[in-house]
Amino acid sequence: MSRSTTNGYESLTTVQQELLRIVADAGPITGPALRDAFERSDNVVYQNLPALTGRDLVASEGVDGRTNEYRLTEYGRQVLRDHAAAVAEACGFRLVPAGGESA
Repeated sequence: MSRSTTNGYESLTTVQQELLRIVADAGPITGPALRDAFERSDNVVYQNLPALTGRDLVASEGVDGRTNEYRLTEYGRQVLRDHAAAVAEACGFRLVPAGGESA
């Protein structure tokens, strides 16, 4: 996947950024569980999910006739990694990959 992630995270609204982080932290999560974790109304959650799925940051899969499950895509994961690296660099920190020191 050779899409640019430049400004990917920053181009999202704060609501969309928070939803993306919740999906990343929770792993696959249903819409109702996402709403509960976000602690906002259904409207706020469900009005912002299309922006995340439309940008291929989050994938949606039907669990049953009414419930969808949301998971972070590889592109969404890369957008979050790039954002974390930019924040670390701006703060003068060096990110170390999970599991040990980098060379």
